[in-house]
Amino acid sequence: MKRKQLIIIGTGLSACQLAYNLLNDYDVIMLSKGDKQTGNTVKAQGGIACVMGQHDHLDSHIHDTLMAGSFLNDVAQVEKLIKNAPNVMQSLIQSGFIFDQVVGQFILGKEGAHQHRRILHAGGDQTGKRLTCHYHQLLQDKVTIIEQTTAVDLLKQEGRCVGVRTVNHSLERQDYFADAVVLATGGYAGIFQHHSNDPLMTGDGIAIGYRAGAAVKDLEFIQFHPTLAIGHQQRFLISEAVRGEGARLVNGRGEYIMADHPLKDLAPRDVVSQVLYTRNQQGEATYLDIRSVKGFQRRFPQITDLLHENSIDIKQGLIPVQPGAHFTMGGLAVNEQHETTVPHLYAIGEVAATGVHGANRLASNSLLEALVFGKDLADVLRNKPPMSPGTYVPEDLPMKVQPLDMSIEALKQANETYLGVVRSQTALKQFEKELRALPITTRGAIDHPTKTLERYTSENMLLVSQLVLQAALNRKESIGAHKLTNKEKQAVRQ
Repeated sequence: MKRKQLIIIGTGLSACQLAYNLLNDYDVIMLSKGDKQTGNTVKAQGGIACVMGQHDHLDSHIHDTLMAGSFLNDVAQVEKLIKNAPNVMQSLIQSGFIFDQVVGQFILGKEGAHQHRRILHAGGDQTGKRLTCHYHQLLQDKVTIIEQTTAVDLLKQEGRCVGVRTVNHSLERQDYFADAVVLATGGYAGIFQHHSNDPLMTGDGIAIGYRAGAAVKDLEFIQFHPTLAIGHQQRFLISEAVRGEGARLVNGRGEYIMADHPLKDLAPRDVVSQVLYTRNQQGEATYLDIRSVKGFQRRFPQITDLLHENSIDIKQGLIPVQPGAHFTMGGLAVNEQHETTVPHLYAIGEVAATGVHGANRLASNSLLEALVFGKDLADVLRNKPPMSPGTYVPEDLPMKVQPLDMSIEALKQANETYLGVVRSQTALKQFEKELRALPITTRGAIDHPTKTLERYTSENMLLVSQLVLQAALNRKESIGAHKLTNKEKQAVRQ
């Protein structure tokens, strides 16, 4: 009997967790835009939030998640995530993954907006890197991984998703067909000038899903991490776990910036980012003071290496920081079975808008989401019957390629200006006029000999930028990661 076929677009943690849990049920093809370790998982410095301590409890983790999300979360999804977390962590440990321990006890970290220490980590600040290596070893020779391949559009037949169209770096086209297609392409923080993400995180999954007819949701909610280090070569993330171990945010005079907030430096990310952004806009430099963190280089080896590479003197103990785009709560709308509004098309991880994060994600819930919902989707797909065979007939005709009048870098800068930490409805309307003048590809526009990979990326970024802009315009209230200027917040209240 022929086995069912599954295509997963992406090779990050959610994709790997899904593939691993379906090894006995599907022939799996995984597609990666770069190499198989491309993406955000390998960059994750924090850890995995999970109730493991004897003084912690599930209700506390649920409350913290809802509080961080401004209670716009889907409560059922939050409960599913938190309540399934301990069992999923046990399965991960049983598969051979090792978390940091002392004398047989897990070392639990503390991060922003958590009431308790509940962050599991591996290799100090190398949790993402170690998870990536672990899963790739588990999947070695058991799935087909196709690297340097860009998914450019989804293939539909009679309204349902039946496959994906790809191009490689030589612009050779290849169509793949399957019983189910899963988007696990990550988020869209890469549409901004300053971000913590892998450069390839430009919202491709949202763009191709939207062009195929999938609904989008909550795109206005973009989390800006407060502490992107300003290096000579690049801007890079300084994990919130550093503040959890005692680091403080200060200005150039050494004054504590978050002293007046009840949670101090561990307030929710949207709150801290807005404070730092306001200070930066006023011309004030902001720093992360790490002098009180014991054993910094041992606890955070990956960050230490990045600081050295960017000529930031760790001995001085002051790291120049500013907010930057980090995580996107919005994405393709999915139901409880992780299916989009297009039948047979599923989405997990950051590309999916499950509602679990609400208006702002709680620290270290992202890797948890990838693991819990990756396994949950595997349980869903395991019992799905194979798709009935048929002859594929393209639903979309090629469109004429129009010149793009805005470069990728100019678009990133515009997104930074108009869709950044604090927004203005007036400015958003101005940005809308600018984007209206540009050609937006909302239908399949793939079969054209002059297209380049950069053009595919720019079209996707432009479409996603427009969708984010419309979502921001539609959200009149200032809440969570969608911050309006003080003047406009007052107008809304009136």
